Amino acid sequence: MYPFLHMRVISVFIFALFAILSCNQKDESESDEGMLWNKNDTIVVWTSEPNKEIKKRLFQPEDSINIPEPLVNGINELWPEAGLFVKGQRIDTLIVGLQNENWLTDEIGNEGAASFLSFAALNLLELKGINRIYFDLTPGVHAGAETWEDSDFADWKEE
Repeated sequence: MYPFLHMRVISVFIFALFAILSCNQKDESESDEGMLWNKNDTIVVWTSEPNKEIKKRLFQPEDSINIPEPLVNGINELWPEAGLFVKGQRIDTLIVGLQNENWLTDEIGNEGAASFLSFAALNLLELKGINRIYFDLTPGVHAGAETWEDSDFADWKEE
């Protein structure tokens, strides 16, 4: 009878340990401060007109945006052809790529490429701790690899 009781105590202990560990794990989207952004959120903060150097704020977040997914989702909602995705991050630089590079680099023209790149950069620069956006692209006729930062928009008129 002791072995049965011993197994039951071990089972209860393992269950309790599992329950404690499960309750202590944080969701990836949680932060210790401010608003919690989820990977499935979709937001767009800015729109832009690069040919007129105009930017317009559409949304003012209550707090810092600390994960890129809501912004990536918003960009892909308005520019689904691009298929923007995050490749990585180096210090304060977010590195992004496109699932359909050829669409941007060779198909949509200079104005279309400038529109997409400025729109994506303006929005991604809203990320907490990010000061540069590096578009990691194979060079084409209308666009290639380049880095955008806040200073690129310093002279733009805000409406």
